[in-house]
Amino acid sequence: MERKLAAHKIQKAWNEAHATSNVASQSGDNKNKWEKEMMGELNDYDPDVIATDIISEGEDQHNIYFNITSVFKDWAADKSSDHGIVIKDSQHESVPGYFLKFASLNHPDPTVRPYLMICQKKPICE
Repeated sequence: MERKLAAHKIQKAWNEAHATSNVASQSGDNKNKWEKEMMGELNDYDPDVIATDIISEGEDQHNIYFNITSVFKDWAADKSSDHGIVIKDSQHESVPGYFLKFASLNHPDPTVRPYLMICQKKPICE
């Protein structure tokens, strides 16, 4: 089975310390919720796909690459639009119980943590 991962631009502010599948941010008892669970298209994230990658069943752990140059340029021009990107899985809703796992910034193994690579010249960036 192939799974298509698609990167989308997040449209609203969220807080890493409080974000869940239902809540974007929280201030005291006030919760700023996503439009729907796991983020709603249009209000929470832009439906336009920035970049994609394909993962096939049985593949070993490996890096996933997304070229987000267009979004990075948007952020450089208007810092207020920088809310990050979300990676959506084409099979998430139709294949229950089959999850993809990504390491976080807090993962004990620093070699698997996500990172942003900024390259100024092609094709040296990899």
